Amino acid sequence: MTLKHWDMTGAFMTADIDTDIYMDLPPGYHLPPGKTIKLKKSLYGLCQSPGLFHDTLEEWLINYGFKPINEEGTIFKLVRGSEQVLLSLFVDDLLCATNSESLYKLFLSDLQKKFNLSDQGDQSFYLGVAVDHNLGTGVTTLSQKQFVQTLLERFNMVVCKPVSMPSEPNSHLVRGDQPQNPDKTVVLDYQLLIGRLMYLSCFTLPDISHTVNQCAKFMSNPSWWARVERTQALP
Repeated sequence: MTLKHWDMTGAFMTADIDTDIYMDLPPGYHLPPGKTIKLKKSLYGLCQSPGLFHDTLEEWLINYGFKPINEEGTIFKLVRGSEQVLLSLFVDDLLCATNSESLYKLFLSDLQKKFNLSDQGDQSFYLGVAVDHNLGTGVTTLSQKQFVQTLLERFNMVVCKPVSMPSEPNSHLVRGDQPQNPDKTVVLDYQLLIGRLMYLSCFTLPDISHTVNQCAKFMSNPSWWARVERTQALP
């Protein structure tokens, strides 16, 4: 299968609003006295806009012939004979896999009649992850090399010595090792680093999950910078 990627332009504004919402015009625009604006479509910034857009897109896909294959309604499958199109949704980012270029082009043409799409072509980058799809071998490789490099630069660890394991064997974190009055800057940096390491562990580095989970237990008062830095130093 080949991988395709699109962004939807102005995605939220394709959905009808589900309640009465009124708004003021931006500076420079004027209405007659006693008049206001009532929304017909959802806008970016409204709490219900992502859900309304998802419902609008899901309804269109199901009417087109797609079937949801997970409970969350984020993965859909279209089958016509031996031809297939698989679609994964992440808000307004769409990832598509297909074994039929003709069915894909037909579907894309029909979808563009309803939604404004920015076709990114063959998949190479998605949600911060570099994607290398080798059609010859059928192997897809995911990488977050640039994300890791940026993280190392942010915390001055570009020249760190690599280690083979994310934590030392038989080591444990103890609450008694925490400082009485932690530095707020240190706490914020620690929380930032843990959050980014969690992101890595969810995508391409599951082997650091246990260590990051242990360090994340002490987000409000950390004292184990060495442990977290070791996690970054994996080759």
